[in-house]
Amino acid sequence: MGKRGVKQTSVHCEWVLNHQFIEFHYGVADARPEYEAFVFIGFDDSAKSYVCHWVDVFGAKDSELGRGKHDEKLLSIEFKFGKGELTNKFAFDPQTKMWTSLIRQVEKGEWTTFAEEKWTKK
Repeated sequence: MGKRGVKQTSVHCEWVLNHQFIEFHYGVADARPEYEAFVFIGFDDSAKSYVCHWVDVFGAKDSELGRGKHDEKLLSIEFKFGKGELTNKFAFDPQTKMWTSLIRQVEKGEWTTFAEEKWTKK
């Protein structure tokens, strides 16, 4: 996942591939998106964990498969990528009906926020 600045963008989500994955399409409704990505989240039944794969405009060099498990209340999944120095947590707040995607990474030995996005249903 490449770095990008703060900007409002659209995200469209739908079940795809025989309901095996949920697909997030970032930038889908933007006239000329500066950033565009496809994110696929699915459940690996044999490993009893979820997988997350980002494919974006920065190309294959930054593309990795993350693995994660949901929390006890089924309100979030945190994916760890590579050696665990990059995480992406998708969380749902039932009170506000808002989703959050929080991406954090280790830089110079410290955890930093790479990107945080909040979504509401249109």
